[in-house]
Amino acid sequence: MQPGAPKHRPRKRFGQNFLHDKNIISRIVHSIELDSTLPVVEIGPGKGALTEELLKFENHVHAIEIDRDLADGLNARFDGLENFHLYCADALKFDFADIEPHPLQVIGNLPYNVSTPLLFHLLEQLAPVKNMLFMLQEEVVDRICAEHNTASYGRL
Repeated sequence: MQPGAPKHRPRKRFGQNFLHDKNIISRIVHSIELDSTLPVVEIGPGKGALTEELLKFENHVHAIEIDRDLADGLNARFDGLENFHLYCADALKFDFADIEPHPLQVIGNLPYNVSTPLLFHLLEQLAPVKNMLFMLQEEVVDRICAEHNTASYGRL
């Protein structure tokens, strides 16, 4: 958000939950061991806290944001940076093969309500993807790791 801009309220329909803690953001980015020669795709950059840290690595950062208000703020904040590219789009419908060059490093702080469909969407598009790293809610992770015939077991 630009100074003086109205504060953005998280939208429930998008499952928005924004990262704020700079120490946590720094730990996340430094733990993923980015390949500086490959582009990074950030799904749901929100207000750009993680984006800002990713841009320090000089990778090309391709951000996919569904919320037009947040996309406008991201454009204003990172306007003029050659290594920042914004797509105002739904990641569930996005063709990741359209981002060049390949392979891609895909990351994001995924909302609960789109985690499962987004993971399936990305699994259908593995050709351009080298690796993926997502922050997920504990309930989603429990389902991913659940054993068959347990209460947590689900589609994943």
